[in-house]
Amino acid sequence: MDQEIPADEVILETRDGLGLITLNRPQALNALSLDMIRQVATALNQWKDNDNVQAVVFIGAGDRAFCAGGDIKAFYSAGMDSRKGVVNPRVPLVFFAEEYSLNKQIFNYPKPTVSIMDGITMGGGYGIAGHCNVRICGEKTIMAMPEVIIGFFPDIGGLYHLNRCPHNFGRYLALTGDRVDGKLAVKLGLADIYLDKVDADAIISAAKQACDTSDFEQAMADTLDGSKDFADIRNAEMIEKVFGETDVEAVFDALMADGSDVANDTLTKLRSVSPTSLKVVSAYLNKSENMSFDDVISQDFITVQHFIRQPDMYEGIRAKLIDKDNKPNWLPDDVEKVDESLIKEYFTPTGYDLSDVQIF
Repeated sequence: MDQEIPADEVILETRDGLGLITLNRPQALNALSLDMIRQVATALNQWKDNDNVQAVVFIGAGDRAFCAGGDIKAFYSAGMDSRKGVVNPRVPLVFFAEEYSLNKQIFNYPKPTVSIMDGITMGGGYGIAGHCNVRICGEKTIMAMPEVIIGFFPDIGGLYHLNRCPHNFGRYLALTGDRVDGKLAVKLGLADIYLDKVDADAIISAAKQACDTSDFEQAMADTLDGSKDFADIRNAEMIEKVFGETDVEAVFDALMADGSDVANDTLTKLRSVSPTSLKVVSAYLNKSENMSFDDVISQDFITVQHFIRQPDMYEGIRAKLIDKDNKPNWLPDDVEKVDESLIKEYFTPTGYDLSDVQIF
């Protein structure tokens, strides 16, 4: 009897001076497994000193997603085992350590990088795409950092980019987990080029041509000639005013004072997510405002170590992805009950740093 052989989760190719990396789990929206992270990191490391590879292009297989994020269910199992004392707490940290190291590797890569964010690009998916030199969106792009929805925080160095969005829109996205389309992603500075039709072959051809120029990014923009016909940023005035507040309670008060339908909907979103996550993310946005990328990703690794010891992350994953009852029991269940001294602990070094686990 014929037996189906699993496809490679990452397809690596070298073609015409380019390294092509295809995330190949379309049935799982190309969600990142630890093995995928290792394959990508290894390829980048090998191509770094390979003169036959002048630039790298990241692609997502299938027609639904670039990458929907990390394989959260796999982490959930390891994390629960660590909470029960079955495994060392550092076991579930392996995924984050290697993912963050890959994020740092891409951000600092010595050769031009291109990401084709065609479809869903969330969380860990943006951790690959968002750190590239040229980030391309299309009509199917759905981008988000939705971690607060599962009692977590926008990691993968995401706050470095979100803090740079105009009109405090990045703060809004970090605290609500809301989604943006491709055009808005470009307007917010979270992507670089919007194409009405995303054609991977045309993008690869443009990257090949750009390698022969002195300004890779400008050459890509000129060749692809993306659309610039964008509407104004939605609700920019309200978001800029409300999310200029630097603590969660003040944001709540500002939304209630605004009283518009959009403000009320936003308040409902905020009240549905983990109060602890809201407080941590708000404090982290303030702390990271002027931090370098390398400092942000290092702080991410410190902060994740505190998150995996607390219940909300596991409860959020359970409610959203395991049992799917969408009824998380947050502890505590109100922002006013969150211990401020506990929030400060999320930024306190643990003695286990990202540099300790660097694998490249």
